[in-house]
Amino acid sequence: MGDFNVKIGKDYTVYKQIMGKQGLGEMNENGETFADFCSDHICVSRIFRRSLLDVRVRRGADAGSKHYLLIAKVE
Repeated sequence: MGDFNVKIGKDYTVYKQIMGKQGLGEMNENGETFADFCSDHICVSRIFRRSLLDVRVRRGADAGSKHYLLIAKVE
């Protein structure tokens, strides 16, 4: 995939559903693209990828949004 030079920034008001208050600096264009991607997907660091044992989507669960419930077993 490569390095996108993503800077998320510390202003989380627009993306408060997907990010916390721990950002640094200012968000750049690649940061906005990454945050938009994360609003629909789950991103896991390469270090923790092997910790995910079983990941499933529950499409029948009523989550009150267009998104599906994701269930994961973590080691």
